[in-house]
Amino acid sequence: MTEQRPRPKKLLQVQTTFRHGSRTPMGFFGVGKDLTNFTEEEQNLSIFEPILCNFNIFFPGSGKPFDINKVPRNYTGESQVPLPGGGLHGALTQVGMQQALLLGRELGDRYVGTLLPKSWSEARRLVTARSTFTQRTLKTARGVLSGMYPSDAKSGNMDVEIDLSGTPEHQVYHRSSCQKLKKIFAESMKIHALDSRLQSLKNVLRQKTVQWSHSEPIWEIISARDQYACREAEGKTIHPDVEAIDRELNVEAALQMHKTFTGDGVVGEGEALRLSIGRMVAVILDTMEKPDGKLHLYSGHDWTVTPLLLTACRFDEPETHLWPPFCSNISFETWSDREDDANKLSYWGL
Repeated sequence: MTEQRPRPKKLLQVQTTFRHGSRTPMGFFGVGKDLTNFTEEEQNLSIFEPILCNFNIFFPGSGKPFDINKVPRNYTGESQVPLPGGGLHGALTQVGMQQALLLGRELGDRYVGTLLPKSWSEARRLVTARSTFTQRTLKTARGVLSGMYPSDAKSGNMDVEIDLSGTPEHQVYHRSSCQKLKKIFAESMKIHALDSRLQSLKNVLRQKTVQWSHSEPIWEIISARDQYACREAEGKTIHPDVEAIDRELNVEAALQMHKTFTGDGVVGEGEALRLSIGRMVAVILDTMEKPDGKLHLYSGHDWTVTPLLLTACRFDEPETHLWPPFCSNISFETWSDREDDANKLSYWGL
């Protein structure tokens, strides 16, 4: 009698949410030699055009392509005041595009040849892409798609469509989209930004020789961590005193934002997360209920990846202890065999 081997599970669908690639910071800190320049050239992405796919972007329900030049750099507001060196705030950099292409190659290794066909002409109908209304997330999505099918992108025969997530924005924790959420966010930030445990970090950031302190105290720890991440990714100067507190700064910034996202001390965690990322969770769950053999890509922010992690993971899991790096990503995979279906969540970001 021939022994029957277990039937392998079949991958039915994947939904991957990722943070954009490296960007310029939202502000600048430091003095003297530690006042780092971010130049216009570093955010000039034209050098990648020969290896990027052709793309159009669309608002939901619209059949007319939207001009990417009319998309803002930042969904929270625009600033035309340049950074030292002439670069603009919140812009995807050349390093960021390289990270997007690398993520695309990683996704290609995971899913091309298993879930997806090996050529874009066959895979095109099986890949969807959606982005927040922000230039850096749209450009990152383009890079990711190009990295998945590099030969097709380079040939000039790879045409992709990227949908915008629509209004009100739901693919990111957007406090201004809901008055109740805005109030919860403000109250919770005040509680946790003024925690006495943070004083030793603030003392380092406020030193006259460092000056990495934000003008608004509630953003002091988070903005310093953001500045660090941007400089580190771009190989920029970081004051040695800030280098020395890197790990603690990362952990405390993540903890402060987690408590704010969950409305800790203000409302129950379920209510705050429901208001902030509930619509996106609903989209993911609804899509999961109808396996369609597709790869669904969602291009977002750290404020997309983090609340999704908080929804899906226990707070004591290591994945929630650090700020999600550039191009960190979560994949929701749906598998099946003869007996049952199974869903798997994977996070790449540590």
